[in-house]
Amino acid sequence: MQIAIKIARKFSPIGGGLNLSLFPSIESVLNLAPLSQVMEDKVHAARKRFNDLQSTQKVLILGPCSIHNLEADLLLAAKIRDLKNRFPEYHFIFRAHLEKPRSSHFWRGFLLDPDLDGTCNLKKGALQSREFLLSLLEMGLDISYEFIDPFLAPFVQDLITVGFIGARTVYSQTHRQLAASLPMPVIFKNGLCGKLDGPLDAMQICKNGVISPKLTASGPELFWAKNESTHLMLRGDYDGSNFHLTQKAAENIQQRGLSGKVFVDCAHQNSKKNIRLQKEVFERFLNHWPQKVQGLMVECQRMEGNQPFDRCPKPGLSITDPCLSIDTVEAVLESLQKEFCFS
Repeated sequence: MQIAIKIARKFSPIGGGLNLSLFPSIESVLNLAPLSQVMEDKVHAARKRFNDLQSTQKVLILGPCSIHNLEADLLLAAKIRDLKNRFPEYHFIFRAHLEKPRSSHFWRGFLLDPDLDGTCNLKKGALQSREFLLSLLEMGLDISYEFIDPFLAPFVQDLITVGFIGARTVYSQTHRQLAASLPMPVIFKNGLCGKLDGPLDAMQICKNGVISPKLTASGPELFWAKNESTHLMLRGDYDGSNFHLTQKAAENIQQRGLSGKVFVDCAHQNSKKNIRLQKEVFERFLNHWPQKVQGLMVECQRMEGNQPFDRCPKPGLSITDPCLSIDTVEAVLESLQKEFCFS
């Protein structure tokens, strides 16, 4: 099934420059980059491992703010795989967020706009995104992914270990329905205002179940969905950090009869998008890991910082938020390991 949609080829404040394009069928894209039975079993096993994590097991979600050069980010993934092998005390997950929620900039991520020019070649983006994610699975990496556009979720959801619903969409009924229908653990971030009611309500809805429309390979369906594996991530708010709320978040989860875990985003407003502060938050939690925290997320790339958005950006350097270098992440982990060995 192909669906005709209008794609904005040129960006205009009055909505001009609209062309008619075709939304590729989900089935055709999945057939071009299929998930083998062996890889499907690995995805299911990875989801089960995440669900079965004990409170003492520490999760590290590492990867770039956004992905714009697949070849360079496979090199980054190889580095993270090496860290996974060297530091078995942590449960590593690669942050492969191929969609972006844009509050000001027009680029919405590689999956929808792989050429970074607003032409939105979705067939190319979806196919190459799947091939990239399949490569990560073949490397033995678990994958996290922020689901932003519900219409795009079916192109990649069979490859993902743990999903995210972000700060801009956590209050959205559509995204709560999507989270309930996803066949994986889902982490809800607190909203931009910093309140915990957004993710807590979303977790409650997913646990209770909801009637949800879903776009499948064979067409749209309406069904009952529930997801009891949902969790909360503190990412800061307009006023700054909120990682000090880990105990409160854990208590609120328990009071609602939920079984979710607490995660901390070392980036975004918890570090005011400052890489020096992000490193400090990362080190702080590694050195004094609170009992109620299951995992941390760190935005990292091959090179430190970021660059202006351009159609031909440098590979390995973020075109969105500034990132720590993977070498810095490695150095922090090595420092802690040495300190532990000599203590």
